Amino acid sequence: PPAAAGESQPPEVNVHFAEHSWVTGEPEAVRGFDVGLLAELKRISGRPLRVRPLLAYLDPRVDERPGWERFAAACAERGIEVGEERVLRPANVAAEARDLSRASLTVSPSFHVGLTSLLLGVPTMLLRDNAYYDQKARGLLADFDLPPEFSPSSQDDPARSAELIAGA
Repeated sequence: PPAAAGESQPPEVNVHFAEHSWVTGEPEAVRGFDVGLLAELKRISGRPLRVRPLLAYLDPRVDERPGWERFAAACAERGIEVGEERVLRPANVAAEARDLSRASLTVSPSFHVGLTSLLLGVPTMLLRDNAYYDQKARGLLADFDLPPEFSPSSQDDPARSAELIAGA
């Protein structure tokens, strides 16, 4: 709902949570890192935080919804609001672009979700939990002039990563 006069909307963060084996070997660590990062960003801002869930894989072979249910439950435990899931498809990116571009940040391990957000002008944190995604993240950070703190690992301290990202 729209904010009342004099009241601002909570900051929005686009989040693509992926626990696929090609992204990480430790999905619980990724979930813990992402939720910890969001909780710390909420604390730093001193305001509620709204997560916009992004689903990039939703087909007969890969379905991100079960992972999102676990992620949303972990967010709820930390008082982080999770909005309605958005399924990203090439055919609907233009329609979604307006809402996606309103976010203060995008959190994702995905090159394609990250690139889309960066092209919309949204600072993007690209998780790098293996050499394949580290290489992709480094390329996007270089191309979009983002500092290295925008590419942490799930083994990093989420509170420290949030401080560095908020400072940038």
